[in-house]
Amino acid sequence: MTSLRDLKMANNSLTGPLDAAIASLELLEMLDVHGNNLSALPSSMEKLSRLRILNLSENHLESLPFDALAKMPLTELTVKKNRLSGTLIQDSVGVLPCLQSLDASSNQLTQLISPDTSISLPAVHAVSLSMNRLRALPDMSSWTNLLTLAVDENSIATIPNSFTGLEKLRHADFASNDIRVVPPEISRMAALAVLRLAGNPLRDRKLITASIDELKETLAVRLEPPPPYQETREQATITGLMERLVELDSKAMPA
Repeated sequence: MTSLRDLKMANNSLTGPLDAAIASLELLEMLDVHGNNLSALPSSMEKLSRLRILNLSENHLESLPFDALAKMPLTELTVKKNRLSGTLIQDSVGVLPCLQSLDASSNQLTQLISPDTSISLPAVHAVSLSMNRLRALPDMSSWTNLLTLAVDENSIATIPNSFTGLEKLRHADFASNDIRVVPPEISRMAALAVLRLAGNPLRDRKLITASIDELKETLAVRLEPPPPYQETREQATITGLMERLVELDSKAMPA
């Protein structure tokens, strides 16, 4: 089956590690094995150099070989309802350049990546990490195309500063976390149409039920005022010259 491109083996009785022979299907573009009892992926997975869609949901996976997955052109990775715990993505992986959708909800993850590291997801549109044990979110500065973020039902204590820089983000779900303060910079997120905060111990309780327009209006008032205007050296020079010209011109006028 060397020419096989799509392979669906969902809801069968596959157990143990996924057979390493899968790596011989080098033209495979889509693999769906959700709803089985798989416990691990073979290290040879990286040979699937054309794999774009991988659905591993509802299995018994405890970790994922992201070193191998990062070498594939994956656009969709779905691993919800497994037994993933600890850190999802290893430190050696710095970028997943093609990934557009990541769903790792309903696991036992405590962090997406290690603290003080970052993961570049330049093409990602949707990220779901709902129903895990996350305590914090990583720097998201490189997630410039993100449209939807779901991190409800975790233990996240703060909304990171990088969140407010996501200019295309439309929908964010932070419900049922440990957030107490909402950054006022969210008022500047023009594309943001939905922000769920229910189930958090917010200091300002009215933000929980506020519409997105009301929330932005409330937060905008809390923004720090801009610093006092100060001329740059170049501007000051131009201003000085203009004042001097006016002075000379007034002296040159006949009495």
